[in-house]
Amino acid sequence: MRALVSLGSNLGDRGLQLRSAVARLAVLLVDLRISPVYVTSPVDFLAQDDFFNLAVSGESGAAPEDLLAAFLAIERGLGRERLLPKGPRLIDIDLIYFGDRVLRNPGLTLPHPSRLTRKFVLEPLASIEGSFRDPVSGIPIRELAAAFNDPAQQIRVLGPLDEA
Repeated sequence: MRALVSLGSNLGDRGLQLRSAVARLAVLLVDLRISPVYVTSPVDFLAQDDFFNLAVSGESGAAPEDLLAAFLAIERGLGRERLLPKGPRLIDIDLIYFGDRVLRNPGLTLPHPSRLTRKFVLEPLASIEGSFRDPVSGIPIRELAAAFNDPAQQIRVLGPLDEA
């Protein structure tokens, strides 16, 4: 099944953090697609530095719960500490979609519940999986990203991951 994943970092060498996380994700996912890196303003907790964000997608035969557990292990392996909700972080890896699966479990909700309110999720995903349809609304990600309008969420393309 195709996993669509959002990554972000706003501490330390943000480009290095993203490259390290993507290298580890490449072990878990095949047919990997990687978006450009975007510079984005923080959301919710505003008193922090801008983020570098990107999206990846790839095929996985794992259960979504196992994939999420592997993502959390990657975060811990890269030094993430969860000190402040929505606060600064070395790396954040979120499973946004897992094919057309819709789940509401205590440890995992799919699609990710914040996906439609985050330009930094929609824009990078649209760049690599624009025709993918949100399984709840049926709307392609490309259209969701194009219709998104929150002037407080600033986003700009930085460039390819290897140049971040």
